[in-house]
Amino acid sequence: MPVTPNEDYWRRVRTRAKARQTDGCTGVPDVYVECCWEHDIHCDGYDINGEPINWAEAAYRFRKCLQSRSPFGVFSPVSWVYWAGVRWHGWRAGKD
Repeated sequence: MPVTPNEDYWRRVRTRAKARQTDGCTGVPDVYVECCWEHDIHCDGYDINGEPINWAEAAYRFRKCLQSRSPFGVFSPVSWVYWAGVRWHGWRAGKD
């Protein structure tokens, strides 16, 4: 079950991303970089609370995070393009 993010949650994401040395949105503009940091953490197989998370759920949460920040909401072009990119990458890596 996804966490309802608050300031403490995002502080923990920033701290974990810094420790993990994530580069943010790899290969694309850092639009809503916090979502990219969170996704990078999820790609390790766990959410911010240490609960297991699979690749497909990580991609889904990434898209939802981007949509929650975009003025276009679920119609955000960035969310769909970035989601397709991480899903494609997951498919190519054999994670889907």
